[in-house]
Amino acid sequence: YKSDTPRPSPRTNRTRRGMGSAARQVILPCKHVFHRPCVLRWMNQRRAAGGAPADCPVCRSPIA
Repeated sequence: YKSDTPRPSPRTNRTRRGMGSAARQVILPCKHVFHRPCVLRWMNQRRAAGGAPADCPVCRSPIA
Protein backbone atom coordinates (compact mmCIF):
# COMPACT_ATOMS: atom_id res chain seq x y z
CA TYR A 1 0.00 0.00 0.00
CA LYS A 2 1.52 3.27 -1.08
CA SER A 3 0.07 6.66 -0.43
CA ASP A 4 1.28 10.25 -0.46
CA THR A 5 -0.39 10.80 2.91
CA PRO A 6 1.92 10.45 5.93
CA ARG A 7 0.92 7.60 8.21
CA PRO A 8 1.28 7.92 11.97
CA SER A 9 3.58 5.32 13.44
CA PRO A 10 3.10 3.41 16.67
CA ARG A 11 4.17 5.66 19.49
CA THR A 12 7.31 4.93 21.48
CA ASN A 13 7.50 5.40 25.25
CA ARG A 14 8.84 8.89 24.69
CA THR A 15 5.94 9.88 22.46
CA ARG A 16 3.01 8.37 24.37
CA ARG A 17 1.62 11.89 24.84
CA GLY A 18 1.71 12.64 21.12
CA MET A 19 4.15 13.95 18.59
CA GLY A 20 4.28 17.58 19.64
CA SER A 21 5.33 20.25 17.18
CA ALA A 22 5.95 19.51 13.52
CA ALA A 23 9.58 20.63 13.99
CA ARG A 24 10.16 17.47 16.07
CA GLN A 25 8.68 15.13 13.46
CA VAL A 26 10.37 13.18 10.69
CA ILE A 27 8.47 11.77 7.70
CA LEU A 28 10.36 8.87 6.16
CA PRO A 29 10.19 8.04 2.42
CA CYS A 30 7.64 5.31 3.24
CA LYS A 31 5.45 8.08 4.79
CA HIS A 32 5.67 6.83 8.39
CA VAL A 33 5.94 9.73 10.84
CA PHE A 34 8.27 9.59 13.84
CA HIS A 35 9.42 11.75 16.71
CA ARG A 36 12.86 12.99 15.54
CA PRO A 37 14.88 11.88 18.62
CA CYS A 38 13.28 8.41 18.51
CA VAL A 39 14.04 7.69 14.86
CA LEU A 40 17.58 9.08 15.21
CA ARG A 41 18.16 6.79 18.20
CA TRP A 42 16.83 3.84 16.15
CA MET A 43 19.18 4.62 13.26
CA ASN A 44 22.19 5.00 15.58
CA GLN A 45 21.41 1.69 17.32
CA ARG A 46 21.12 -0.08 13.97
CA ARG A 47 24.42 1.42 12.81
CA ALA A 48 26.17 0.44 16.07
CA ALA A 49 24.88 -3.14 15.76
CA GLY A 50 27.15 -3.98 12.89
CA GLY A 51 26.38 -1.48 10.20
CA ALA A 52 22.80 -2.55 9.58
CA PRO A 53 21.21 -0.47 6.81
CA ALA A 54 18.96 2.40 7.82
CA ASP A 55 15.35 1.30 7.52
CA CYS A 56 11.91 2.20 8.81
CA PRO A 57 11.24 0.68 12.25
CA VAL A 58 7.68 -0.20 11.16
CA CYS A 59 7.82 -1.48 7.57
CA ARG A 60 11.59 -1.92 7.10
CA SER A 61 11.62 0.17 3.90
CA PRO A 62 15.07 1.66 3.22
CA ILE A 63 15.55 5.21 4.46
CA ALA A 64 18.34 6.08 2.00
